[in-house]
Amino acid sequence: MTSPSKAPAKNRFEQTRARLSDSVIGVVVPRRHARDAAALSTAGSSLEARLRGLSTQAAPAATVSSGIATTLGGLAARHSSDETKRRAQSFGHSPLSRPSSFLQVAREAPLPPRPTADEDRRRLEEEEKERLAEIKKATRREQLRVSQARFRQKRRNQRLQQEQKLEQQLQQMREEILCLNLERQSLKLRGKAKPSPWSIASEVLHLIDTCFQSPWCAANAEAMKNHTDTRRSLKLLQTVLVPEVAMGELQGFSVLMEQVRRYSLYFGDPQLQLERIEAVAPCVVRAIATLNVTVTEFTLQCVFPHLLEKRIGERNADEHQALRRQLLGTRLTCNCALTFLFDEESGRVKRLEPTVDLLASLTQALGHVAVVWTVLEKALLTPEGAIGST
Repeated sequence: MTSPSKAPAKNRFEQTRARLSDSVIGVVVPRRHARDAAALSTAGSSLEARLRGLSTQAAPAATVSSGIATTLGGLAARHSSDETKRRAQSFGHSPLSRPSSFLQVAREAPLPPRPTADEDRRRLEEEEKERLAEIKKATRREQLRVSQARFRQKRRNQRLQQEQKLEQQLQQMREEILCLNLERQSLKLRGKAKPSPWSIASEVLHLIDTCFQSPWCAANAEAMKNHTDTRRSLKLLQTVLVPEVAMGELQGFSVLMEQVRRYSLYFGDPQLQLERIEAVAPCVVRAIATLNVTVTEFTLQCVFPHLLEKRIGERNADEHQALRRQLLGTRLTCNCALTFLFDEESGRVKRLEPTVDLLASLTQALGHVAVVWTVLEKALLTPEGAIGST
């Protein structure tokens, strides 16, 4: 038999070929502590080598070696068991008992730390800064929008003013072109042939109607020169009328234009419509036309002022009140004629004889000749139809 002293001491880490027994299960070494197990194995191997050297000297050395090996195995097992317990305690339970559910683990988990007062203050300050930044951005966007709208409106107004200015310049150029064309035609007529009596009569009536439609153009000589159509007629009439042309007791071209201006101002909406031109005798031409006027307050003041007078001391002081009411707003249609007397030598007009039939139109409007006589008795009208001054 082999003596116990000569039997080699075996470490439990080297028993790979030993027969397994039902009473021995094994030792589980955690992975994370493999280095500790390797260190223990190295220490055991060195100690076992030293004991083998001593076993040849004395028999009791084998017994000591076996005791030391057993002690080292117990230390390794105890170290593994302590490590397993420590890991189990780190999860909050023993190695033999497991948590009943995940909810229990969540409840036992540590809560996150609550923010401090400084952190809350800093967070509120950051939120306030962000809110103020958003307000500034919105305000800036609104300012930009208003500025852009103002700029667009300014550009639109400038463009509109430029268009209006160009339109005015274009209209002025058109009038100048028309005036130049008329002057050219006038020069052609003057150079080739004298205007006929019919064209002269037509031009005079056209000038009168133009002044009726635009009374401001007959206010003075300067205004008549600024009006394109009136300026054209004036240039033509100055060549066909003598400087001292007469009309009844009135003489001069300016006096004739004053009568035209009074008709256009004293009556409402005067209109002169030419019907025909006829030759009465040699060097005598008559133009037949229709004059339409409206009686206004200004007509009563300047043409029929006696209808506004009141008799002092009588019971019925305002006897013409009903007549004034009947006349105001009445549209009168008068037959009129303008006779032109030409000079045989020069062929120019030396006299005008107008005739305005107010009697027939007033009789038709008022109904009685006596009433018409009351209206025309003290009227500022001459038999030729010229309006006198008040």
